[in-house]
Amino acid sequence: MSALTNAAAGIDDRLMALAERPQGLAVREVINGTCSVMRGRNGTLPSRLRVWQVLFGDMTLEQADSDVIHAARSELATMPALAFKGLDVDGRKIFTPKRVRGTKSSATLNRYLAAISSVLSWAIEERLAPRGWAHPCRGFKLMKEPDGRVRFLDEGERERHFAARKASQCRLNSASDN
Repeated sequence: MSALTNAAAGIDDRLMALAERPQGLAVREVINGTCSVMRGRNGTLPSRLRVWQVLFGDMTLEQADSDVIHAARSELATMPALAFKGLDVDGRKIFTPKRVRGTKSSATLNRYLAAISSVLSWAIEERLAPRGWAHPCRGFKLMKEPDGRVRFLDEGERERHFAARKASQCRLNSASDN
């Protein structure tokens, strides 16, 4: 019976902790919290989230709404597209403006929006956001992205491709294997 009593006390403690949500939590603190538990493979996510930290400044979750996200995305659209150029002597990443395209593409802006949306979703799941807080990224349509480009292999590329496929350990069943 004491194990059941201890379990009930543990549930009560967790419910009380959920009832006491942090007030005035800055978005940059939520981003830091998310980055500390992030285990993804997207290497660009931390740099995108640093940009969001600058755009939000000391704004709290309560102040962040869809108008703020819209204005920040518009600001991002005016910022130059950057290219990674390696590390400096202190190990910090070096970025320089791209020369071909002056501003960020619609695909890049969609990735920035996805990055901050994942952070705000995490804040809701972890019960850091105010109760009843509306996710500010909901309702945003993704910007139109280009379809990409179609490229055909030249004769040398085709020969190298088929040679690598024959040497591969992975065998796919297809008509070209016969």
